[in-house]
Amino acid sequence: MEPNSLCRDDGKRPDGLTVLPWANGRCLVWDFTCPDTLAASHLNKTVLNPGAVANDAEHHKMTKYSSLSAQYDFRPIAAETLGAPGDEALTFLRDLGQRIAVATAEPRSFQFLMQRISVAVQRGNAACIVALYKRLTGTTCFTFKLIICVVHEKLCFFITARLQFTDI
Repeated sequence: MEPNSLCRDDGKRPDGLTVLPWANGRCLVWDFTCPDTLAASHLNKTVLNPGAVANDAEHHKMTKYSSLSAQYDFRPIAAETLGAPGDEALTFLRDLGQRIAVATAEPRSFQFLMQRISVAVQRGNAACIVALYKRLTGTTCFTFKLIICVVHEKLCFFITARLQFTDI
């Protein structure tokens, strides 16, 4: 749920707000975005290094919500559609993972957190593909042809799978 009390002048608001103070007596406010790594408008940044598009998106979020910085600890969180997180996101997620590890005594908390985010990004990508396919064809039924060749034993397998995505 987006917090209603944090609307900007244009009605936009961040994705979340902590109830308890996060750091320096201020509550944490965050806004997440997932820019398309392969969008034509991002290709000139994508070729520079992994996360360049996410870093740019985080910079835009910082500018967009600059008015909140005086009262809240604002964190932009960006992960590209191909998975690369932005620098701000990675710093925040490491801090969050460390806090979870302290609270739960689970040293792999950061890794588990990154896996959850990775799965969420993959689900979002799959939902986009299914929506586009459905818009173009009117169906969500896919037919995949998977060819597996085992060269060592000179065997080839041809597998056809019909998958229908109804809820992603």
